[in-house]
Amino acid sequence: WFKIPSTDATTNLAKTLDPEAYIKAYWNNKTRADGRIFPQSRPARVVSSLLKHSAGSALVKQGETKVMAATTVQIGQPNPELPDHGDVIVTVTTPDQSRSDVLQAWLQRIMDGLLP
Repeated sequence: WFKIPSTDATTNLAKTLDPEAYIKAYWNNKTRADGRIFPQSRPARVVSSLLKHSAGSALVKQGETKVMAATTVQIGQPNPELPDHGDVIVTVTTPDQSRSDVLQAWLQRIMDGLLP
């Protein structure tokens, strides 16, 4: 009985009145609310080298999500026992500190696993 709505007002009303039917309508048509098929991702846009005082930087935008990433390099004193080794330290900053901590720990584990 439910058809995919065509206007924002109708979409919001349908989601509110019968969210299950709203979701099933898209599921049955194998599309998302914005018209993309399920395996199709939103187009991504990447702009690199935005920050002048960074070793590298990029702004990535996909849909309404925006991520700014920057790298810096800090030369330190090597450990005398391991003079050919160094450290990679991951720091993440987001408006929500709890998310920053989780993301930072996850990225640090990935980096630790990649390096000898």
